[in-house]
Amino acid sequence: LAAQAKQKTGGAADDLFWQAYAKYDGALKTELDSHWVLFHWGNALADQARQTTGEAAVDLLRQACQKFEDALRIGPETQEAMHNWGVALAEQAKQKTGETADDLFRQAYAKFEAALKVKRDTLVLLNWGIALTEQAKQKSDKAADDLFRQAYERYDAALKIKPDLHGALNAWGATLSAHAKQKTIAEAKALFDMARAK
Repeated sequence: LAAQAKQKTGGAADDLFWQAYAKYDGALKTELDSHWVLFHWGNALADQARQTTGEAAVDLLRQACQKFEDALRIGPETQEAMHNWGVALAEQAKQKTGETADDLFRQAYAKFEAALKVKRDTLVLLNWGIALTEQAKQKSDKAADDLFRQAYERYDAALKIKPDLHGALNAWGATLSAHAKQKTIAEAKALFDMARAK
């Protein structure tokens, strides 16, 4: 049902998501491996949030985070739940500004770091780099430069694990372009050249 919902929009998607949530709720009453039910429920909530805007999206992301937290309480070895929790926190942060956004980004980075302690994973590093880029876009000067540098380090680490990871190269190029937009013409040209190379 959740997979079907991702193929729809508007009320049709929402109806399928709510049907999926009812099934997850029912499964929790009988499923021995309930951390997987909570994990998939969290993923569905995050998917619904991506089809929604404003505070409704933020509320769905908060619910997704709660499901990931509940899943980890039952099955703490679940790296995917920790990773997806970080992604959901970063997506909330993108919709906020100031200290609220910074706090959500910090929480997301802590989840990514915890996920990497379970297993070095290119997707975690890639999403961490993307989240750092989004935070950097909200900053300027040295604060932005430092966040962009950290994003580059995450992409580099992912490529050390899997040198042909085109997603990391693409994200690195996009991050360089975003960084260039905050710079003077000469500095921007150098960054855009590097972006094209990636």
